[in-house]
Amino acid sequence: MPRNLAWKKSELSTLKDYLNDAKGVVIIDFKGMNVEIVNAMRREFKTNSVKIHVSKNTLLKKAIEENPKYKQLIPLLKGPTAIVISSQDAVVPCALLKKFYSKEEKPAVKGGVIDGAYFDEKGIDIIAGLPSKEVLLGQVVAGLQSPISKLVFVLNGVLRNFVSTIEEIRKQKQA
Repeated sequence: MPRNLAWKKSELSTLKDYLNDAKGVVIIDFKGMNVEIVNAMRREFKTNSVKIHVSKNTLLKKAIEENPKYKQLIPLLKGPTAIVISSQDAVVPCALLKKFYSKEEKPAVKGGVIDGAYFDEKGIDIIAGLPSKEVLLGQVVAGLQSPISKLVFVLNGVLRNFVSTIEEIRKQKQA
């Protein structure tokens, strides 16, 4: 049954909205995935605020062509294709896809754009192993805070020694 023009316009508009709001976009090949795997993926993605959307490659191509930061994804639009999108944390889709791939060996990742940079399937796999942005920022802050804490500790020790020395001098003068 051919799709009508109104549906195509609606689908194209939805895809454009997804891409405009996205921080991370990954293109996957869902060939060979059964309904159970797809439903499990959708549930897991939904709990992590990640969307998975299956659409016609021609509509995906039109939506991508209108958003220049995703142009590198156009050659990946061959065969059964789904788009995985996150508008909150760019790394989460990669991690979730890696988790499913490790269990089911599906879906196959074709590539993606994370925070404006294109990555092939190997790059997406590497990114999947990274902690989230919030965790990385916490590690940076802890790294910056550590030398300052040590400096305060050292300066407190110097001050403590100075006060002890003054106290000893006072005791000697009283004796």
